[in-house]
Amino acid sequence: MSPPKAAFASFALIAALVIGHEVTRPPTELLWTPPELSADGSEIDDLSHYRVYWRRPGSALEESEDTYEPAFRLPDLENGEWEFRVTAIDKSGNESAHIQTLVLQRESVWASWRQKGNPEISG
Repeated sequence: MSPPKAAFASFALIAALVIGHEVTRPPTELLWTPPELSADGSEIDDLSHYRVYWRRPGSALEESEDTYEPAFRLPDLENGEWEFRVTAIDKSGNESAHIQTLVLQRESVWASWRQKGNPEISG
């Protein structure tokens, strides 16, 4: 079976401010459309989970975390630019390529993320 064609068709960002007794950065979720076809064009019937990668642009150091839903709550990252990408993993452990790299900028504790390079996405 071919690895999944892509982990997402598009990204969307949802930011929500948590109001409570503590002041924290607004949590942000990365959302994507699940893939429908494998690289060979066949329907995906063995999708296991997704892997979200993030790093500073140009950095060789990269972190990742698996999720079983087409959504991921971003960790509390420092201000500045961050790259994110998502892959799909089938039940045999084959990992797809990613379609695009999403570059986000956070400028302060109170600022939500803003996307660089793609005006269709905001958050």
